[in-house]
Amino acid sequence: MKAAVLSGFKEALQISEVPLPQLEKDEILICLQACGICHSDLHVTQGDWPLLNKIVITPLIPGHEIAGVVEAAGSEVRRFKPEDWVGVPWIYWTCGECEFCAEYRENLCLKQRIMGVTEDGGFAEFVT
Repeated sequence: MKAAVLSGFKEALQISEVPLPQLEKDEILICLQACGICHSDLHVTQGDWPLLNKIVITPLIPGHEIAGVVEAAGSEVRRFKPEDWVGVPWIYWTCGECEFCAEYRENLCLKQRIMGVTEDGGFAEFVT
């Protein structure tokens, strides 16, 4: 699939051919229909946030304002099915067990995974 890939902070994104994301049993594969460009994407790619820089993966496919159609669903997925329209937020995953998650403050979860930061994001044809 094609994706805009960041190799390092302050470098230009490169349109590259990358492998299709591997679908886990509890994930859905989304065929991207749209991905907004947020000012946060600029900060991430430029390395403007020192605390976040420590967890940014590279190479990275940025992008977190995602909308698309479910292409496939893992064996444990019950809520979504192929052809469903979905959106994906900045916070990709939280533990659901820490004190912050228990208080509905998942944005403070210390184990959170972030779309377009710790997980490949939506500047691509597909995302999980």
